[in-house]
Amino acid sequence: MAKTNTGKVTEKAIHDALKKFDDLPQFDWQRMYDATSARGAFMNQTGDFEFFLPKVHGVIEVKSTQHPNRLARRAFSDLHRAKLYRRMQAGGQVFVIVHHYTVGQWKLIPFSVCHQAFSAEGQASIVTDKFFTTDNEYSVVAELLKEAVNGSTTPAP
Repeated sequence: MAKTNTGKVTEKAIHDALKKFDDLPQFDWQRMYDATSARGAFMNQTGDFEFFLPKVHGVIEVKSTQHPNRLARRAFSDLHRAKLYRRMQAGGQVFVIVHHYTVGQWKLIPFSVCHQAFSAEGQASIVTDKFFTTDNEYSVVAELLKEAVNGSTTPAP
């Protein structure tokens, strides 16, 4: 029987990882509850989490997939991709954390890569092998913060 994951477990793992960084000076974050996560009580949000650092702000979108090395375009609605792109155009750092839960891997992908592949080129999925990979949620969040402060080091597609 295939493993299943609705994404809630993955979002909770990232939530808990972000909490471990609460003692960092000049760092703040918040969970963005949306219609799905709040059982319809709120409107759809731009991403799952927002983060704030001096002179840097951004959005974290969390995805989980059973595929071992791909992120499908269908993981985002057209409206959701448009909202993430708008935030990126407004100067936000936008990242997608992908949990490949069947193989226990976490990937960090700049949303600009997703935008280029899905919106500009119309690809059905992207291969995630070339992006930052780790086996735990804490490390993927640490890499995200490093890339947000220093500029993305993840290779372009």
